[in-house]
Amino acid sequence: MDPRTIRPRRWCAGVGLAVYGFLTVLGGEAQARVPYLDTAVGGAVDLILEVAALSHVEAVRPLQPVTPTSREQTRLDIALFNARRATAFENRYGEQQRLILVRGMEDAPNAFATGVKIYISRALLAAVNDAELTAVVAHEMAHSERGHLVERMGNTLAGAVLHLAGTVAADWRYITTGRADDMMQELIRSGHWATLSSSLQLAETGQEMQADCIAWQWLRRLSAGAKHPVSSPDAILSAVEQLVGVSARTLMSDPVLGPRVGSLSSHVYDSQRCF
Repeated sequence: MDPRTIRPRRWCAGVGLAVYGFLTVLGGEAQARVPYLDTAVGGAVDLILEVAALSHVEAVRPLQPVTPTSREQTRLDIALFNARRATAFENRYGEQQRLILVRGMEDAPNAFATGVKIYISRALLAAVNDAELTAVVAHEMAHSERGHLVERMGNTLAGAVLHLAGTVAADWRYITTGRADDMMQELIRSGHWATLSSSLQLAETGQEMQADCIAWQWLRRLSAGAKHPVSSPDAILSAVEQLVGVSARTLMSDPVLGPRVGSLSSHVYDSQRCF
């Protein structure tokens, strides 16, 4: 068997899960039940990324998992453990969540969440310290908690349905041949890979600030009363500075990051409800 293949039955099971997720929201207000839909769509996206991991197509390399070194794995395990402690099991995925290290791009450290799985680029892991890594993981857990993945796909149930339907159509060659390269080339040719990649890696300012707020309150609880806290709310801002490579003072004037940095710097999330 070609080692670059995944059984179509497994892929179709993921699509079936996504369809089930869509059906669960048809009877009510979609936005109010986005988390359920987000779980289903996230599972389908994870399966697409599994196929990408087996592909030799150059364009998909940044999202391909890599095997962590023992040092990297230890840091990831500790960050996940501490972030779970911070959430006090308020996160609906709880103990199920996993961290996956991906190639990423050296000049663009990033992390994104699909729900159960949180993907961390190697460049991000190298850029932050352990406290900041815990803050990043908590921030991504907050994205999962609020169902932001589906919102990025079009802010509506219809947008998510159309996007996933297009992806399913583009994947037909993979279903019939079983070759990962065929699937990824078809996704790229159709434009669906670009849409999927941007949905995973780019969040709107409102989503980022909401995730900051939730992670801030989780980390504040984690650090409360601890003599040697493993992380703190301020680690969120510190991580942003490290990943962007610019000080918070300079970022204040940035039209995109300015509102986010300003809120973090002024500690408004100590008393603000995470809308």
